[in-house]
Amino acid sequence: EIAGFFAAIFAWGNRTTIINKSKELMQLMDNAPHEFCLRHTTADLNRLLNFKHRTFNPTDLLYFIDFFQHHYNKNESFESAFTQGMKTGDANIENGLNGFYNYFFSLENVPKRTLKHIASPAKKASCKRLNMYMRVI
Repeated sequence: EIAGFFAAIFAWGNRTTIINKSKELMQLMDNAPHEFCLRHTTADLNRLLNFKHRTFNPTDLLYFIDFFQHHYNKNESFESAFTQGMKTGDANIENGLNGFYNYFFSLENVPKRTLKHIASPAKKASCKRLNMYMRVI
């Protein structure tokens, strides 16, 4: 789930670069992103401080890892992050995407620059990358 989410977030630009940067990040996480997010040390995080993909930088990456740790300490699946905003009878995923955006940025000290990496229908975004990701989970 985590690897797929990062790949979706990185999905703009050259396909080869997207794949290579996704693989690079997974290698930095010892090819175990779930375990890494839950049990990382300061030394583990320091290995990530030079990672960058286009406008996605270490500040963004560290916030994403904090969010994943927060989420997976309370939930088994990432799917619940998207469904919590849904209401019975919803004809589409719009409420789920808006709820996800609000949930993702609900932690303290969200870096303002990181907001640009998650789309929201409430901000008139088409959410193509999030929709692509949700087809897989």
